[in-house]
Amino acid sequence: MLPYWSKGTAGVITTLVRYAKVTENIFYKNKIRELIPDISRKYAINPGLYNGFAGLGNSLLDCYQYLGDKKYLYEAYNVASGIDLLRINKQEGVAFPGDFVYRISNDFGTGSSGIGLFLHRLLYGGENFNFLLDDLIT
Repeated sequence: MLPYWSKGTAGVITTLVRYAKVTENIFYKNKIRELIPDISRKYAINPGLYNGFAGLGNSLLDCYQYLGDKKYLYEAYNVASGIDLLRINKQEGVAFPGDFVYRISNDFGTGSSGIGLFLHRLLYGGENFNFLLDDLIT
């Protein structure tokens, strides 16, 4: 019902892409392709990692990293453009609202920290930073 990482499709895809990589099972790859449209969004409620854009984009980067199809990278850039819609320009720099856009948040799950890590990974590549056991896969 929800596309987000903590309670929805992006979290499922994060898991499935690792199963696909380890098992090489076509079932998992087909299921990922079926689910991708749900996380390929330019509009969402929150910008954050757990319940927003950054989590959607980070799952797309996982798909690009493990499945190698550049369309997932392009979709991650599209998601990042949605994050930009929620950017708050402050005198001190850029900030982002937390869940429910109630107040500015800098934490990992709902605020600027998770968003910044996603954007850094989008621009420079690298492993998923979200407390996964990816070192055991490669």
